[in-house]
Amino acid sequence: MVPVNVLVKYLSQYTSWCFLNLGLHQDTVTLFSLLVILMGSTLFIAGYPLAGAVAYLLFALLDSTDGDMARSTKPTSYGGTLDSFGADLFYATSGVSVGYYLFIQSVSIGALSPEHILLIGGFTSLTFLFYRLVNAKMYL
Repeated sequence: MVPVNVLVKYLSQYTSWCFLNLGLHQDTVTLFSLLVILMGSTLFIAGYPLAGAVAYLLFALLDSTDGDMARSTKPTSYGGTLDSFGADLFYATSGVSVGYYLFIQSVSIGALSPEHILLIGGFTSLTFLFYRLVNAKMYL
């Protein structure tokens, strides 16, 4: 995951520059990234895992880009909340949609049946959301 983060951070400076020069607002980019998350999860569920993975990578790029844009301009009062919601949406949908795709494909790994893999995907999503909730409460 670290190489992806390094690549996304490197590329986001260029997409930020392009979007700012096009007159786009960082919150618009954040809203678009929310649609990309839903599109990626839908693609996994529909049986297009490569397209879903590309959408998730595009979300990572857009998420980094909107942060760079907010740091170079004046951030909005709700931008941080909107950005955090994007991460929550990603965590809520990614594990269960990938698990569902593997379930539909009848993938089994060792002693793990497709049903186990679906449960693990759902559990992963819930665990990520629980972590985000606990982390948010610590800051309040």
